[in-house]
Amino acid sequence: MAGTLTIEGKQLGKSRDLFESYTLPAPETDGAITLRGLIAHIVRCEVDLFNERAERRKLVQTLTRSQIELGAESGRIVSGGREEDENTADPDSAVEVALLGFTDGLFFVFVDGEQRESLDETIPIGQDTRLTFLRVVALAGG
Repeated sequence: MAGTLTIEGKQLGKSRDLFESYTLPAPETDGAITLRGLIAHIVRCEVDLFNERAERRKLVQTLTRSQIELGAESGRIVSGGREEDENTADPDSAVEVALLGFTDGLFFVFVDGEQRESLDETIPIGQDTRLTFLRVVALAGG
């Protein structure tokens, strides 16, 4: 039985998280997967969610009063119906970019608090595995 992955994002030198932690279903494995496979699984899940949101934006939605008020406060009320918004992400390209980012040292990956340094390293997956992506920002002129 697959567990869950808790995903969090941090940036070196910043106290605020990059995004709010969330969970995804763990990949179906025999209890272990390579870091390459784990990153690919997460990216593919995110691309699927992105593409679903893009598809929903094409539909015209009836908004509640509170949704309209929230939109007015933020300066943008969106009810869908955006046919021109045909942006969908390609999962294979997204995985390739993510793996290249890891290889180039743009981010580090920690699994249950332990830094993982090789894409071919085998990662044990438990019922609740925590992944932290730590974005590294290069110093100017460095």
